[in-house]
Amino acid sequence: MASGLHAIALFAAAFVGCAASTRPRENPDAFRAAAVALGGRAAARGCALDAGELADRTIAEWSARSSEAWAPDWACLAIQDNLSRDSMGSCTPPPADVFGRPLSFARRIAGELFYVGLDPREYTYDLVPHDDLVEIEVRVQFLGPLAQDPARIATLQDKMHRAADLWTRYSPGGRFFFRFIAETTDAALPHFQVHLDAGSTRTPFDVTWGEEWSWHLLAHEIGHMMGLDDEYGQLRKTLGHAIGEDKRWDVDPVDKVRWFQCDSTSLMCDSKGEASTPLRYHYYLLLRRRFCRVTPPDRDVVAP
Repeated sequence: MASGLHAIALFAAAFVGCAASTRPRENPDAFRAAAVALGGRAAARGCALDAGELADRTIAEWSARSSEAWAPDWACLAIQDNLSRDSMGSCTPPPADVFGRPLSFARRIAGELFYVGLDPREYTYDLVPHDDLVEIEVRVQFLGPLAQDPARIATLQDKMHRAADLWTRYSPGGRFFFRFIAETTDAALPHFQVHLDAGSTRTPFDVTWGEEWSWHLLAHEIGHMMGLDDEYGQLRKTLGHAIGEDKRWDVDPVDKVRWFQCDSTSLMCDSKGEASTPLRYHYYLLLRRRFCRVTPPDRDVVAP
């Protein structure tokens, strides 16, 4: 346990160092109109409840088998966090336009999201019109010795197809379809280059992938590549892994919510529970960017 806690201390210190040097400029009102239009329950100055309060109320609801639903409050928190961490966060066009207006020309979307609010990482993907449909494509080039094995790449591509099918299946109005492509060269102008490793390595989404990752986990990780943040508390989850609490999460949903403090039906909350799916606001967050002005990451630089 001591080594696990030491790792957590290093993890936290690295994030604090990053946060001290740069931070995104926040627009505290930008998320509210979008949250309400997407069915979120937003208060005058933000979301009515924080993650800890929502976790307690969700668990109490399950225990009492009541009809109270907290999904709108979870959605509010997720939308607020994503917009406040996004270099295009102040751009919030009406959802009706985002989901209803046709795409006139192909566009590469590129920006920066402060991962878990602290670590700036790039997102990028292509939007391509097909009559009344819009294709969202992410191309990932794999590096390293394992990437030279065609059989391994074929297996990985099959998982990426399944991940894309999940994103397509839940898209609003069935107007958006997803393609996630495994590449082994840079000829196709990949959006990301990641190292392919054996086993189930745990590293940032844009550094290394494990060949044993499930298709559902890939759907979550590619969500990061499209500029969506984790909705669980990263430090709490890391602590849970370090002390062995994760052994209970797959069999005890109450314990998982207590530790994760997010909506377990959301793909960006629960990456391993195959019942979780993309939610409507996820599509809004990534599709709205075609209406946004492309600018460099917008940060305030804080002097040391």
